[in-house]
Amino acid sequence: PNDMVERSVLIVAPIADEKGVTIETKLNCTEEFNIDFEKCQQFVINFMINGIDALETGKGKVTVETESIDGELHIRVSDNGHGIPPNEIEKVFEPFYTSKKQGTGLGLAISKRIVEAHHGRIAVCSEQGKGSTFTVVIPKNAGEKVKMSA
Repeated sequence: PNDMVERSVLIVAPIADEKGVTIETKLNCTEEFNIDFEKCQQFVINFMINGIDALETGKGKVTVETESIDGELHIRVSDNGHGIPPNEIEKVFEPFYTSKKQGTGLGLAISKRIVEAHHGRIAVCSEQGKGSTFTVVIPKNAGEKVKMSA
């Protein structure tokens, strides 16, 4: 998981640099996990880009953390942006829902499907004016069972 996050950061770094946003990593996962590398990378990239989009130019930080707790992989992507209004939190994973001026509203819906295909769960915590944290928890060896339909 740490390698997957590092590669995701390299992909997103130019977007963050262009906006003057810092990306910080805290890679504390000490176990190996059998995950679909590319699919998991997709949701990490989605969360990071959303975090960058929530920040003002030249201000803010996106933090990506990995950790293994009780045999489960925890991946957290946090930003200190504008946050998500409480009445919108339940909607963010719905297909075609977006609060952005540009975008399809599919990124978080696809991310949720990827996590569920790994038999995992996803949660979002947000406070307006302080930022958001997306947390994914995936059980050990979930990647062996991943089946995603088109």
